[in-house]
Amino acid sequence: IFAQFSDVIRKIRGTVRFMLGNLDGFTADKLVPYEQMSSIDRYMLHELYHFKQAARTAFEKYEFFRAMQAVNNFTNSELSAFYFDISKDCLYVNGEWDLQRRSTLTALFRILVDYTTTLAPVTCHLAEEVWSFAEVSQRALGKTTGSVFQEPWDQTLAEWDNPELAAEWAALRRVRAVANQAIEAARTAKLIGSSLEAELDVFVPLESRLGRLLTKHAGELRRVCITSQASVHEIGGTATMAGEFAFEDRVAAFGEDAPVRVVSRRSLLHKCPRCWNLHFTQVDALCGRCDDVVAQEHGCQELK
Repeated sequence: IFAQFSDVIRKIRGTVRFMLGNLDGFTADKLVPYEQMSSIDRYMLHELYHFKQAARTAFEKYEFFRAMQAVNNFTNSELSAFYFDISKDCLYVNGEWDLQRRSTLTALFRILVDYTTTLAPVTCHLAEEVWSFAEVSQRALGKTTGSVFQEPWDQTLAEWDNPELAAEWAALRRVRAVANQAIEAARTAKLIGSSLEAELDVFVPLESRLGRLLTKHAGELRRVCITSQASVHEIGGTATMAGEFAFEDRVAAFGEDAPVRVVSRRSLLHKCPRCWNLHFTQVDALCGRCDDVVAQEHGCQELK
């Protein structure tokens, strides 16, 4: 029992360490209004809202084990295995004032505050330690709260509850699971190491609701699957070529059951030495995104 609880606490500490590290230097002028946040960040606020409600219900019934179960599920399923994985590219590569990066940081800030207050009734010393390092209220909201126990316990907003957005991302996550199977097949064959070395072709009936959703999020699909390239096509009888690995499954979404076929292959493009994405034609040259970020940072340093 003690060993199991120790693993849970270690996971929680690693989770807050990730958020604290990325929020270093985060200030009020970097906050992004909810309506301007990216789709995935608003989805995570939806998940945060429901996590908080589940924890509230458990605490009100004095079922502390269920509250910690909710913390553990949110930590493992929503944060570590999904959101943090997807967000690293944006957090580590994009410029300091990039809207997408600030949107992600805003979501991390909101998550950290309510995550910490949720921990407080059970792991009070850990919650106070997190709060002392974060100084989130002082830096981002201009308050002088010295203890997590001086903060309102629930700071989620009802507008974050967005079932339609949640349904969209539930479908995207199912497609991501299919894509992971195709990527893993290429990795098992030692064709790729990191998933960033892969390119994906996602085949789906484009007239289905799932097909329209994937077309809508085509620009984000690469980020969601953590690959260098990803594109959406009409499903058909396309044969798998040498060096390609396919995985097909049916994905239930929006009351429909649509076939999804994902083909993975090793990218023929070169790795950007800064972001490690393979989407450039020159060897050891920065990709367009990194070139812009470096140029902006260099210009800011010259002004200083």
